[in-house]
Amino acid sequence: MKTFVFFTCCGLDDPCGLGRNFPFAKYLARQGFTVKFLALHPDIQSVKERKQLIDWVEVYFVGQMHVVKRDGRKYDLNKFQLVWVSLSSSLKMAWAGLKAKGDILYCFQPQPINGLAVLIVTFLTGADMFLDCQDYEADVNRLTPFQKRIFQLFEDKWLPRNAKYITYHTDFLKQRYLKLGFPEKKFFYVPNGVD
Repeated sequence: MKTFVFFTCCGLDDPCGLGRNFPFAKYLARQGFTVKFLALHPDIQSVKERKQLIDWVEVYFVGQMHVVKRDGRKYDLNKFQLVWVSLSSSLKMAWAGLKAKGDILYCFQPQPINGLAVLIVTFLTGADMFLDCQDYEADVNRLTPFQKRIFQLFEDKWLPRNAKYITYHTDFLKQRYLKLGFPEKKFFYVPNGVD
């Protein structure tokens, strides 16, 4: 059986983790696949066990998310902190991805942190990379014009070009990529809450 390595920029308690990424990981694990779930955490320093086995999925908390959530409050990072956290978490995720030795690298949410990590691992290992799109990330996130351009490079160009397949859950997302010139045969529908 193949090993899937999930690259995700959200935590297990975030909407994307609860409704899409982690249910999908659990589903694949129940089918007999090995699933290694590389996740960021909103308060990484509070995590005592960085590797956990949850519902037959190996979960690795590899770095800090782009925001800090502590004691029921959310704290935004300043520009310097954001650049540092994004780069360091991306490199930690890439290192974990290399150690995971996956047959299929699965990028959930085409964002720069996990996007850079999966591109590095894909380049160094030659493993197949799949991309899952949940939102139009460059549009739904609160970004500066410069940040939006970076997001668009990952979301519209680098990740879909390198992906063998792209999974989606709304026709809007599929049509968006078709208009960008990606072939129909790359796309597969996967609903939310797949388990």
